[in-house]
Amino acid sequence: MTVLTLTDANITAEILQAELPILVLFHYPPNAIAKSFEAYGSSNKFSNTFICGKINIMENPETIDAYIGDTSYGYESLLLRFEHGKETYRLEMQSVNDLHRFMQENYAI
Repeated sequence: MTVLTLTDANITAEILQAELPILVLFHYPPNAIAKSFEAYGSSNKFSNTFICGKINIMENPETIDAYIGDTSYGYESLLLRFEHGKETYRLEMQSVNDLHRFMQENYAI
Protein backbone atom coordinates (compact mmCIF):
# COMPACT_ATOMS: atom_id res chain seq x y z
CA MET A 1 0.00 0.00 0.00
CA THR A 2 1.25 3.48 -0.75
CA VAL A 3 0.34 6.92 0.53
CA LEU A 4 -1.39 9.04 -2.09
CA THR A 5 -0.02 12.51 -2.69
CA LEU A 6 -3.10 14.68 -2.84
CA THR A 7 -3.32 18.12 -4.47
CA ASP A 8 -5.90 20.72 -5.36
CA ALA A 9 -6.22 18.95 -8.72
CA ASN A 10 -6.90 15.38 -7.53
CA ILE A 11 -8.26 15.33 -3.97
CA THR A 12 -11.96 15.42 -4.80
CA ALA A 13 -11.69 12.60 -7.35
CA GLU A 14 -9.61 10.46 -4.99
CA ILE A 15 -12.11 10.91 -2.15
CA LEU A 16 -15.14 10.21 -4.33
CA GLN A 17 -13.59 7.18 -6.07
CA ALA A 18 -12.17 5.53 -2.96
CA GLU A 19 -13.58 2.05 -2.47
CA LEU A 20 -12.31 1.96 1.11
CA PRO A 21 -12.38 4.67 3.77
CA ILE A 22 -9.69 7.24 2.97
CA LEU A 23 -7.68 8.92 5.69
CA VAL A 24 -6.45 12.34 4.57
CA LEU A 25 -3.70 14.10 6.48
CA PHE A 26 -3.50 17.87 6.07
CA HIS A 27 -0.05 18.92 7.21
CA TYR A 28 2.70 21.52 7.22
CA PRO A 29 6.06 20.05 6.16
CA PRO A 30 8.39 18.93 7.61
CA ASN A 31 6.22 17.13 10.07
CA ALA A 32 6.78 14.18 12.41
CA ILE A 33 3.10 13.26 12.22
CA ALA A 34 3.33 13.01 8.42
CA LYS A 35 6.26 10.60 8.70
CA SER A 36 4.34 8.31 11.08
CA PHE A 37 1.26 8.56 8.86
CA GLU A 38 3.36 7.40 5.90
CA ALA A 39 4.48 4.37 7.91
CA TYR A 40 0.86 3.37 8.53
CA GLY A 41 -0.04 4.05 4.92
CA SER A 42 2.86 1.98 3.61
CA SER A 43 1.99 -1.05 5.71
CA ASN A 44 0.41 -3.94 3.83
CA LYS A 45 -1.36 -4.85 7.08
CA PHE A 46 -4.02 -2.21 6.34
CA SER A 47 -4.29 -2.53 2.55
CA ASN A 48 -7.86 -3.90 2.76
CA THR A 49 -8.90 -1.56 5.58
CA PHE A 50 -8.25 2.02 4.46
CA ILE A 51 -6.40 4.24 1.99
CA CYS A 52 -4.02 6.97 3.11
CA GLY A 53 -3.48 10.28 1.40
CA LYS A 54 -1.66 13.40 2.50
CA ILE A 55 -1.81 16.98 1.36
CA ASN A 56 0.62 19.80 1.97
CA ILE A 57 -1.29 22.76 3.38
CA MET A 58 1.20 25.30 2.06
CA GLU A 59 1.01 24.12 -1.56
CA ASN A 60 -2.74 23.54 -1.94
CA PRO A 61 -4.75 26.59 -0.85
CA GLU A 62 -7.94 25.72 -2.76
CA THR A 63 -8.29 22.40 -1.00
CA ILE A 64 -7.59 23.94 2.36
CA ASP A 65 -10.35 26.52 1.82
CA ALA A 66 -12.77 23.82 0.70
CA TYR A 67 -12.11 21.27 3.43
CA ILE A 68 -10.79 23.06 6.50
CA GLY A 69 -11.11 26.81 5.97
CA ASP A 70 -8.91 28.93 8.22
CA THR A 71 -5.33 27.65 8.40
CA SER A 72 -4.44 29.71 11.45
CA TYR A 73 -5.52 26.85 13.68
CA GLY A 74 -3.62 25.78 16.77
CA TYR A 75 -2.72 22.23 15.82
CA GLU A 76 0.12 20.71 13.83
CA SER A 77 -1.93 18.45 11.53
CA LEU A 78 -5.52 17.61 10.76
CA LEU A 79 -6.74 14.12 9.91
CA LEU A 80 -10.05 13.64 8.10
CA ARG A 81 -11.66 10.30 7.35
CA PHE A 82 -13.98 10.04 4.34
CA GLU A 83 -16.33 7.17 3.58
CA HIS A 84 -18.35 7.08 0.35
CA GLY A 85 -17.20 10.63 -0.39
CA LYS A 86 -18.38 12.13 2.89
CA GLU A 87 -16.35 13.27 5.90
CA THR A 88 -17.02 10.92 8.82
CA TYR A 89 -14.28 11.88 11.28
CA ARG A 90 -12.06 14.87 12.06
CA LEU A 91 -9.05 14.83 14.39
CA GLU A 92 -6.89 17.82 15.26
CA MET A 93 -3.42 16.56 16.16
CA GLN A 94 -0.68 18.19 18.20
CA SER A 95 1.72 15.25 18.24
CA VAL A 96 2.47 11.80 16.88
CA ASN A 97 0.82 10.38 20.01
CA ASP A 98 -2.54 11.72 18.80
CA LEU A 99 -2.14 9.79 15.54
CA HIS A 100 -1.10 6.59 17.32
CA ARG A 101 -4.06 6.85 19.70
CA PHE A 102 -6.47 7.31 16.76
CA MET A 103 -5.03 4.26 14.98
CA GLN A 104 -5.27 2.13 18.15
CA GLU A 105 -8.85 3.17 18.87
CA ASN A 106 -10.12 2.83 15.29
CA TYR A 107 -7.97 0.12 13.73
CA ALA A 108 -6.79 -1.97 16.70
CA ILE A 109 -3.12 -1.34 16.14
